[in-house]
Amino acid sequence: MSYSRDPRQTAALARVARALADPTRLDVLRTIATRDECCCGDIARGLAVTPATVTHHLRILTEAGLVASRREGQFIRLQPDADALDTFCRGLASLTAPGPRAVEPDAPARPASAPRRRTGRGQGQRTGDETRRP
Repeated sequence: MSYSRDPRQTAALARVARALADPTRLDVLRTIATRDECCCGDIARGLAVTPATVTHHLRILTEAGLVASRREGQFIRLQPDADALDTFCRGLASLTAPGPRAVEPDAPARPASAPRRRTGRGQGQRTGDETRRP
């Protein structure tokens, strides 16, 4: 399955991208992916974070479809969903794949000679009121 301009597929790609955008969540997923299975306590000890923090990030990763879980007694065993990761990677690759362009050819572009708008003054820029000194 590859991503297209279908709004549902675009939303799914964005949901996974948001889930992976947090460094702690990425570490949680990496920890899960390096083991056959693990539980929340294993991840918390490995990353030196609280179980509550791990649970929060696991909820987001699970909602994005990146982590699968199964109950084993009082423990919940976690493992990465390799199919979801592959689908996400293909979706990212499809953004640069040949095909219809995101910008239509007859869309007006800013001419090269047109000045860029200034949105604000950065540090060290002149306002025009100062005079140059040698």
